Amino acid sequence: MLPMTRTFLTIISLYFILGIFEVFFPAEIGQKPKGRFRNALFTMILVATGAAFLAWILPLIPFKAQRLPDRGWGFSLLVVFAYLFLTDLLFYWYHRAQHHFKWFWPIHELHHSDTELNATTSMRTYWLERPLQASFIVLPLNYAIGADATASLILPFLFTGWLFFTHANLKLNLGFATPILTGPQMHRIHHSNQPQHQNKNFAQFFPIIDIIFGTYYRPAKNEYPTTGTPGLATDASLWTVMMRPAKVWVELAKRT
Repeated sequence: MLPMTRTFLTIISLYFILGIFEVFFPAEIGQKPKGRFRNALFTMILVATGAAFLAWILPLIPFKAQRLPDRGWGFSLLVVFAYLFLTDLLFYWYHRAQHHFKWFWPIHELHHSDTELNATTSMRTYWLERPLQASFIVLPLNYAIGADATASLILPFLFTGWLFFTHANLKLNLGFATPILTGPQMHRIHHSNQPQHQNKNFAQFFPIIDIIFGTYYRPAKNEYPTTGTPGLATDASLWTVMMRPAKVWVELAKRT
C-alpha cells in the first residue's frame, strides 16, 4: 500500500471512529457537518503538500536516517516513549513560538480559528505547517536518534491517533491522569477563546512539559470552553485562508 493511501485511510478511519463517540459524548452540541467537510479539505491540502515537501527534501539530505537494531518489544516500547517525549519537547517550544511571535502566528491561526473543535480540526492548518514541523522536529529526530523497525511501525499511527483524539469533541475528563497525559479536555483549554486560557497547555502528549515551564492549566471537572480566534473567521473562504499569512506578513513589514 502506498504511504499516501495509508495516510488517508488512517485519517478517514479516525474521523469515523472518533466521530461516533463525538455523537454520543459531545463536549459541545450542535456542531454542523459543513465545518467537518471544510476541515477535511484543509487536511487533504496539508497532507498533499507535506508529501510533496518530503519527496523533494529527502533526496537532498546527504546522510541516512538512523535505524536502530531490533532488540525485542521492551526496547521498542522504550524507543517509542523516548521518541514521543523528545518530539513533544521540541514541539512545545515550536508551538509556543507560534503563539508568541506575530510573524509565526499566521501559520498556526487557521488551526485555532475553528469554533467547532472536533477530530477533523486536527489537521485544519495552513499548508506550511507540515514542512516546518518536518524540518524542525521530525527529520532532526529521525536522523539524530532513529528508531527500530517495530517502533517505526507504531509511531506514525500513535502520533496521528493521539493528535486526533486530543482534538475530539468529547466530554472526557481524564481525572488523576490529567497531569500525565493530554486529553480532549486539556487540549480544548488550549483552543479556548477565554482570556484565562490563553497561552496554556502547549504540549501534545505530556502535560509535565507545561508544568515544568509554567504554562499548565488544569481544567475543572466540567470546564469545556468555547473555541475560536478573533482574527480569522471559522468559515472564511479558501482564498482568504490561503492568502491570510501573506497579508499579515505584508502588514507587519509595513509597520517595521
